Amino acid sequence: GLEERGVSFEWAYAAAPWSGASLATALSARLPSTHGVRTASDRLREDVELLPEALTQHGLQTGAVVSDFRLGSARGFGRGWGAFDSGPALVRDEAS
Repeated sequence: GLEERGVSFEWAYAAAPWSGASLATALSARLPSTHGVRTASDRLREDVELLPEALTQHGLQTGAVVSDFRLGSARGFGRGWGAFDSGPALVRDEAS
């Protein structure tokens, strides 16, 4: 199985108990106290460089799709991505 071919961790730690602060930490390599996202209404600080910004500056193509409105561009999470989609999923009605 996958566990035999991969790596298994018995413990994992997150920077915060909710996705916004943890994602901000993963994208910035900073703790919530320095990237600015502590609550669901907080915005990523503009002076904090994000991984997609660094990758794009080095010529790599980047893209992200998120489904949580709290992780969208309005809160700074779309910064640096070559393509970023945080809009609602479109449902096509085949009958029309």
